[in-house]
Amino acid sequence: MEKEEKKTISSRLNAWLTKYRFILLCVIGLLIVASVVFAVIYMVDNNNKKTGFNALDDLQYQYVNLKNETNPAEETDEQKAKVQEILIQVKNLADENSGNPVGSRSYMFEAEIEYGTGDYAAAKDSWLKAVSANEKAYTTPLCWFNASVCCENLGDVDGAVELLLKALERKDFSMKARALYSLGRIEDQREDYAKAAEYYTRLSDEYGDQTLGQVAKSRLIMFETEGLIQ
Repeated sequence: MEKEEKKTISSRLNAWLTKYRFILLCVIGLLIVASVVFAVIYMVDNNNKKTGFNALDDLQYQYVNLKNETNPAEETDEQKAKVQEILIQVKNLADENSGNPVGSRSYMFEAEIEYGTGDYAAAKDSWLKAVSANEKAYTTPLCWFNASVCCENLGDVDGAVELLLKALERKDFSMKARALYSLGRIEDQREDYAKAAEYYTRLSDEYGDQTLGQVAKSRLIMFETEGLIQ
């Protein structure tokens, strides 16, 4: 009985395979093609990223060398023109890779150049484009922080606060002490001492062994001494 049962199952399986062999062969063929296409796309993507990073490294090398040769107080028109040439190439590289890590790093470099020329509005936009290109990157909170500095230079204090708070929400942000100090300083300057005290207190509690934490403690003592907070 057992042999007969096995024979029956085997016969049914063979019959099923015979009946649907064309469909099975098509499915297997499609899977093979899909695997090959995926492998090709993966290799091309990796090669493009490698090429992009190499191009970015070359532009950064040119920029650093140019800056090392340049006295900011005596920068010539030729040197300024060279910086603009590099900036244009960086912009093109960033836009060509706007949805991947090469684009993110290129936008960051673009922002660095723009900030150095005093174009804070363009630098802010570039920092935010770097975030859009790769928001999951560990550099994202740093981009928000730098964009907040640009906002302050542009007189947009509320925008600066918003970006600093976003940066603080990220666990991978390595400059939380500086962000907390910036928030405290901004509210201090706006004479919202209660709000400033909140940030200074957090800074003092979490980073009391650092210089900024000690500065925060001093400001809190001053607030209490002058009766600015209860």
